[in-house]
Amino acid sequence: MTTTPYATPFSTDGVDPAAWRDLLVRNWMTHDAMWFGQSVMHHGIDVANELNCAAVRAMGAVEAKRVMRLLDLPAPVGAADVRRFFEAAIALLIPSFMSFETAWADGAGQATFHITRCFAHDGVESLGVLDQYRCGIYPRLYGWLDTLGVDFEVQPAAPGCVWAADGCHRTLTFRFP
Repeated sequence: MTTTPYATPFSTDGVDPAAWRDLLVRNWMTHDAMWFGQSVMHHGIDVANELNCAAVRAMGAVEAKRVMRLLDLPAPVGAADVRRFFEAAIALLIPSFMSFETAWADGAGQATFHITRCFAHDGVESLGVLDQYRCGIYPRLYGWLDTLGVDFEVQPAAPGCVWAADGCHRTLTFRFP
């Protein structure tokens, strides 16, 4: 039997890099949603929440190392370095369909994230477990901060979904030695 390598009948060279990133992230988000739903059905919401938050935070830590290596960024020593990292990571990793804003308090070592459209909220609501869901979005950012070696505080500190009429707001305050 003779085997031949798979050959694509068309070139992907002309695909817009942003569209390529969106496709990859949508596929990852679909896997994440299917995994979470299966975890809820097979193990219950408490175990699904615990595993999801731990996995997302660990993934965020690895992701931050990769971003730092790719961009040759040094470890942050202050709020301006944290902001530089976050802006770079967001530009690289967050696709256009994830809608949020970040407001940075000048010199205060503080950032407020405002999610205006949350795929996790919508998906968990459709599963019927929103009232018991522990947010899996922010642990990604916490993993970034773990890798950066930055201590932080979150407000509101509640681990659940804090979605309100105008979206989700969380403020991270960074502490440096």
